[in-house]
Amino acid sequence: MDTLRDMEYHDGKGELQEWDRVYDYAYYNDLGNPDTGPKYARLVMGGSAEYPYPRRGRTGRAPTETDPNIESRLPLIMSLSIYVPRDKRLGHLRMSDFLTYALKAVAQFLKPELEAICNSTPNEFKSFQDVLKLYEGGGMVSCFLTALCSRV
Repeated sequence: MDTLRDMEYHDGKGELQEWDRVYDYAYYNDLGNPDTGPKYARLVMGGSAEYPYPRRGRTGRAPTETDPNIESRLPLIMSLSIYVPRDKRLGHLRMSDFLTYALKAVAQFLKPELEAICNSTPNEFKSFQDVLKLYEGGGMVSCFLTALCSRV
């Protein structure tokens, strides 16, 4: 058993690969991006004597150029292929569900935005019936007028 652990032991350095079985922990030291500028630098969460937690699985990414205590960030596309222990990975069914719901959420957001952009007559009435609906109950103007008339 000890020889198996020695084979899987990492010294806490280097990027982890998919086939590695390492359950090494690190602090949240990748929240900021100090290479972009001092405005984007963030403190490391965890690791103090008073608050040793929270911790996360170690990724082994290279440090940033400006601060060696902070891990560099990955581009969004590359962040989908980071090391995750096997038992923490989403199975193919859960991953497809996750991607389906994410795509559905994006579509539900984009549809009204695209309709608003493609509308050739924004803030205009489409027909005379739309104008009449304002005064025939149920419209905002008719509610306002009824409330105004009741006060006078």
